[in-house]
Amino acid sequence: MNKKLLYAVHGWLGLNFGLALFVICLSGTIAVLSHELDWLSNPVVRAAPRPSRVSYGEMYESVRAAFPDNRIKNMWGPVGPRFACEFWIDSDKGETVRVYVDPYTGETLGTAPWFNTQRFFRDFHRRFFWYSWWGIWLVGAFGFVLLGSSATGLLFYKRWWAKLITLRVGKGLRVFCSDLHRALGVWTLLFALLISLTGVWYLVEIPLGWASRGERPRPPKVSEEVLDDLPPDAERLPLDELLAGVQRVAPEFQVRAIFFPNRPNAPMQVHGQETAWLVRDRANHLYVDPYTGEILSRQRAEELDALARWADTADPLHFGDFGGLTSKLIWFGFGLALSALIPTGVYLWIKRRDQIAGGVVARERRREAGGDAHSLVKALCDATRRRTAVGSLSTTALFALAAYATWEALARQAREAPEGAWQALGGTGPILIYGTFLLSVLVASIFWYRVAWFYAPGIPVARSSADPAPKGDG
Repeated sequence: MNKKLLYAVHGWLGLNFGLALFVICLSGTIAVLSHELDWLSNPVVRAAPRPSRVSYGEMYESVRAAFPDNRIKNMWGPVGPRFACEFWIDSDKGETVRVYVDPYTGETLGTAPWFNTQRFFRDFHRRFFWYSWWGIWLVGAFGFVLLGSSATGLLFYKRWWAKLITLRVGKGLRVFCSDLHRALGVWTLLFALLISLTGVWYLVEIPLGWASRGERPRPPKVSEEVLDDLPPDAERLPLDELLAGVQRVAPEFQVRAIFFPNRPNAPMQVHGQETAWLVRDRANHLYVDPYTGEILSRQRAEELDALARWADTADPLHFGDFGGLTSKLIWFGFGLALSALIPTGVYLWIKRRDQIAGGVVARERRREAGGDAHSLVKALCDATRRRTAVGSLSTTALFALAAYATWEALARQAREAPEGAWQALGGTGPILIYGTFLLSVLVASIFWYRVAWFYAPGIPVARSSADPAPKGDG
């Protein structure tokens, strides 16, 4: 393929869609460690490791004792050895509240609002807070942009393998950024391919789900016979007894999440990990009759067809949470490198543009036709605006929608929570984290609009010999 065309396509994609792609990549990078950021910013999420843990049933009873009048909705196992176990309950006003329990002592550590750092970055990165299928489509479409940018960059740079360790320091910022851009592009190539493919998958997953809606099995229900035989004051079996039944059927099953029944005929759902590698927790699940302990149905990841297995593998690959903190840190590092590709690329383009503009001015001054420099540089800027019109218009519309949806989500959370707006939004720590992120997005946007898309340089015009010299000239 023509090298000049590859460079033009690579530059066009970056200039037009680089700002939105940068925001998506950066938010996804932070989302990888969002649980850990909540751990740092909220002390009730933390637990001191001990040799053994109490059972999930003991933790459940601890929450019931602390909140006897509130329905317990679900439970999430500890993210890591220093994390508390998390329960979700309905508050007195119907909002979801997180309750944290020490998995080593069973003590209830405290509560936190449903909205936290993890929730903010998950919803922002996945759909820009638009809670509908097209919000996911808007973000997923940028997987094509990332894929195209990676492919054209790889094809454009010949002998790209020689750029793996080339990083010249002390030869100016432009040379350093050029080497850094190429090196980061090579090192993150496979990662970019992985992220772009999983991002595109989130886009196509929705219509595939619509098409197969009638083929998916319905969740089982507790039989009418069992319900008819129950006394009026019947209670569910103790949680530990129900989980013991799960372990008898699936000895290698590791419980990661439990969804408690919300109706009399609804079963309890148990999600977790078993023998399959690289799948999300819900790929392995069981439905349990909460009154008899009978296993109503079971799904194992190994038994899924290829498409369903891939659907349950995309999340671990996209967010890198399959190997605990180690894999998350690796994904976080590659995510930062991938995000850094975009500002270094636009910086190189700006320097090239300024170099061309400076050459125009110098050439016209040598001809003693300084007045033409204005029109020529203005024509150069106008050409840039035309070239980036698609990106500037689409990004403006996208960011306007994202800003509105984000504001509405934050405002709704603040309005509906009884504990006050500040606490409803997560408290000081989480607000500082995602507030800093939003401020960074604003600064990057102003820079991009002002310097890349709508640049208007002031060009001093060369004086003719007849013009009087200004005061102070020798």
